[in-house]
Amino acid sequence: MVGKTIFIYLIIFFSGIISGCHTFFDQSNSPVSGLNNNLQCAKVKGNLNKSTPIVLYKGMVDCIKLHQYEKGVFLYSLAGSYTYYDANRINTFYARKAHHDLLTENLAFLTKAEYNSFWIFLNNFMQQDKQKKMICSKIEQVGAPDYQPIYMLKNKVSTISRYDIDYALFKKSLNNYLNC
Repeated sequence: MVGKTIFIYLIIFFSGIISGCHTFFDQSNSPVSGLNNNLQCAKVKGNLNKSTPIVLYKGMVDCIKLHQYEKGVFLYSLAGSYTYYDANRINTFYARKAHHDLLTENLAFLTKAEYNSFWIFLNNFMQQDKQKKMICSKIEQVGAPDYQPIYMLKNKVSTISRYDIDYALFKKSLNNYLNC
Protein backbone atom coordinates (compact mmCIF):
# COMPACT_ATOMS: atom_id res chain seq x y z
CA MET A 1 0.00 0.00 0.00
CA VAL A 2 2.83 2.40 0.87
CA GLY A 3 4.54 1.59 -2.43
CA LYS A 4 1.36 2.40 -4.38
CA THR A 5 0.97 5.70 -2.53
CA ILE A 6 4.56 6.69 -3.24
CA PHE A 7 4.11 5.70 -6.90
CA ILE A 8 1.04 7.92 -7.19
CA TYR A 9 2.87 10.85 -5.53
CA LEU A 10 5.78 10.49 -7.94
CA ILE A 11 3.54 10.37 -11.00
CA ILE A 12 1.66 13.48 -9.88
CA PHE A 13 4.89 15.29 -9.04
CA PHE A 14 6.65 14.51 -12.31
CA SER A 15 3.52 15.16 -14.40
CA GLY A 16 3.32 18.62 -12.87
CA ILE A 17 6.99 19.33 -13.47
CA ILE A 18 6.98 18.08 -17.04
CA SER A 19 3.80 19.84 -18.07
CA GLY A 20 3.85 22.96 -15.97
CA CYS A 21 0.11 23.12 -16.48
CA HIS A 22 -3.06 21.24 -17.13
CA THR A 23 -4.58 21.98 -20.50
CA PHE A 24 -7.93 21.64 -22.18
CA PHE A 25 -9.31 21.27 -25.68
CA ASP A 26 -11.29 23.84 -27.65
CA GLN A 27 -14.67 23.64 -26.00
CA SER A 28 -16.72 25.76 -28.37
CA ASN A 29 -18.92 22.78 -29.28
CA SER A 30 -18.48 20.89 -26.03
CA PRO A 31 -21.10 20.24 -23.37
CA VAL A 32 -18.67 21.79 -20.89
CA SER A 33 -18.55 25.08 -22.81
CA GLY A 34 -21.83 26.19 -21.24
CA LEU A 35 -20.52 26.54 -17.73
CA ASN A 36 -24.00 26.60 -16.22
CA ASN A 37 -24.71 23.19 -17.74
CA ASN A 38 -24.54 20.27 -15.38
CA LEU A 39 -21.71 17.88 -16.06
CA GLN A 40 -23.67 14.73 -16.75
CA CYS A 41 -20.99 12.32 -15.57
CA ALA A 42 -20.63 14.12 -12.25
CA LYS A 43 -22.79 14.88 -9.30
CA VAL A 44 -21.87 18.54 -9.71
CA LYS A 45 -24.98 20.69 -10.00
CA GLY A 46 -25.65 24.39 -10.15
CA ASN A 47 -22.91 26.96 -9.79
CA LEU A 48 -19.57 25.19 -9.97
CA ASN A 49 -17.90 27.80 -7.76
CA LYS A 50 -20.10 26.72 -4.85
CA SER A 51 -18.89 23.11 -5.14
CA THR A 52 -16.00 22.19 -2.89
CA PRO A 53 -13.00 20.35 -4.32
CA ILE A 54 -14.24 17.26 -2.47
CA VAL A 55 -17.32 17.24 -4.74
CA LEU A 56 -15.36 18.28 -7.83
CA TYR A 57 -12.76 15.51 -7.44
CA LYS A 58 -15.50 12.91 -6.90
CA GLY A 59 -17.09 14.18 -10.10
CA MET A 60 -13.71 13.87 -11.83
CA VAL A 61 -13.52 10.20 -10.80
CA ASP A 62 -17.07 9.60 -12.08
CA CYS A 63 -16.17 11.16 -15.44
CA ILE A 64 -13.00 9.09 -15.75
CA LYS A 65 -14.88 5.88 -14.98
CA LEU A 66 -17.32 6.75 -17.78
CA HIS A 67 -14.42 7.59 -20.15
CA GLN A 68 -15.56 11.21 -20.35
CA TYR A 69 -11.99 12.43 -20.07
CA GLU A 70 -12.61 15.99 -21.29
CA LYS A 71 -14.97 16.60 -18.39
CA GLY A 72 -12.57 14.80 -16.07
CA VAL A 73 -9.75 17.13 -17.11
CA PHE A 74 -11.94 20.17 -16.50
CA LEU A 75 -12.98 18.99 -13.02
CA TYR A 76 -9.40 17.97 -12.24
CA SER A 77 -8.15 21.44 -13.14
CA LEU A 78 -10.97 23.28 -11.39
CA ALA A 79 -10.66 21.25 -8.19
CA GLY A 80 -6.89 21.61 -8.17
CA SER A 81 -7.14 25.35 -8.72
CA TYR A 82 -9.59 25.62 -5.83
CA THR A 83 -7.49 23.56 -3.43
CA TYR A 84 -4.43 25.60 -4.37
CA TYR A 85 -6.33 28.84 -3.73
CA ASP A 86 -7.78 27.53 -0.45
CA ALA A 87 -4.35 26.39 0.72
CA ASN A 88 -3.05 29.91 0.04
CA ARG A 89 -5.88 31.67 1.84
CA ILE A 90 -5.72 29.38 4.89
CA ASN A 91 -1.91 29.32 4.71
CA THR A 92 -1.10 26.41 7.00
CA PHE A 93 0.98 23.28 6.55
CA TYR A 94 -2.15 21.14 6.92
CA ALA A 95 -3.95 23.12 4.18
CA ARG A 96 -1.04 22.74 1.76
CA LYS A 97 -0.96 19.02 2.53
CA ALA A 98 -4.72 18.78 1.95
CA HIS A 99 -4.22 20.31 -1.52
CA HIS A 100 -2.04 17.35 -2.44
CA ASP A 101 -3.77 14.61 -0.45
CA LEU A 102 -7.28 15.26 -1.73
CA LEU A 103 -6.27 14.49 -5.31
CA THR A 104 -4.29 11.42 -4.28
CA GLU A 105 -7.19 10.06 -2.22
CA ASN A 106 -9.57 10.40 -5.16
CA LEU A 107 -7.18 8.91 -7.71
CA ALA A 108 -7.03 5.84 -5.48
CA PHE A 109 -10.65 5.08 -6.50
CA LEU A 110 -9.50 4.41 -10.06
CA THR A 111 -8.23 1.13 -11.39
CA LYS A 112 -4.70 1.13 -12.75
CA ALA A 113 -6.07 1.04 -16.31
CA GLU A 114 -8.46 3.97 -15.67
CA TYR A 115 -5.69 5.94 -14.03
CA ASN A 116 -3.23 5.31 -16.86
CA SER A 117 -5.76 6.11 -19.59
CA PHE A 118 -6.69 9.39 -17.93
CA TRP A 119 -3.06 10.46 -17.42
CA ILE A 120 -2.23 9.72 -21.05
CA PHE A 121 -5.22 11.80 -22.12
CA LEU A 122 -4.33 14.57 -19.66
CA ASN A 123 -0.70 14.65 -20.80
CA ASN A 124 -1.82 15.02 -24.42
CA PHE A 125 -3.86 18.06 -23.36
CA MET A 126 -0.86 19.51 -21.54
CA GLN A 127 1.16 19.66 -24.72
CA GLN A 128 -0.85 22.45 -26.37
CA ASP A 129 -0.90 26.14 -25.39
CA LYS A 130 -4.35 26.68 -26.91
CA GLN A 131 -5.79 24.07 -24.59
CA LYS A 132 -4.03 25.58 -21.58
CA LYS A 133 -5.47 29.00 -22.39
CA MET A 134 -8.93 27.48 -22.85
CA ILE A 135 -8.99 25.80 -19.47
CA CYS A 136 -7.64 28.93 -17.77
CA SER A 137 -10.39 30.94 -19.42
CA LYS A 138 -13.10 28.48 -18.39
CA ILE A 139 -11.93 28.46 -14.77
CA GLU A 140 -11.84 32.25 -14.75
CA GLN A 141 -15.44 32.22 -16.05
CA VAL A 142 -16.51 29.87 -13.27
CA GLY A 143 -14.81 32.25 -10.85
CA ALA A 144 -13.30 32.05 -7.42
CA PRO A 145 -14.73 29.49 -5.02
CA ASP A 146 -17.65 30.71 -2.92
CA TYR A 147 -17.70 28.43 0.12
CA GLN A 148 -16.02 28.19 3.49
CA PRO A 149 -12.86 26.07 3.12
CA ILE A 150 -13.60 23.99 6.22
CA TYR A 151 -12.20 20.87 4.54
CA MET A 152 -8.76 22.51 4.79
CA LEU A 153 -8.88 22.84 8.57
CA LYS A 154 -7.19 20.24 10.72
CA ASN A 155 -9.87 20.50 13.40
CA LYS A 156 -13.07 20.37 11.37
CA VAL A 157 -15.20 20.77 14.51
CA SER A 158 -13.99 24.31 15.06
CA THR A 159 -15.97 27.11 13.53
CA ILE A 160 -14.43 29.70 11.29
CA SER A 161 -15.57 33.10 10.29
CA ARG A 162 -16.60 33.32 6.65
CA TYR A 163 -13.63 33.61 4.37
CA ASP A 164 -14.21 36.45 1.98
CA ILE A 165 -13.38 35.83 -1.64
CA ASP A 166 -10.04 37.39 -2.44
CA TYR A 167 -10.15 37.85 -6.21
CA ALA A 168 -6.54 39.04 -6.42
CA LEU A 169 -5.35 35.97 -4.52
CA PHE A 170 -7.51 33.73 -6.70
CA LYS A 171 -6.03 35.20 -9.89
CA LYS A 172 -2.51 34.86 -8.47
CA SER A 173 -3.19 31.28 -7.36
CA LEU A 174 -4.64 30.38 -10.76
CA ASN A 175 -1.59 31.84 -12.48
CA ASN A 176 0.78 29.99 -10.16
CA TYR A 177 -1.06 26.65 -10.25
CA LEU A 178 -1.94 26.44 -13.94
CA ASN A 179 0.63 28.90 -15.31
CA CYS A 180 -2.18 30.86 -16.95
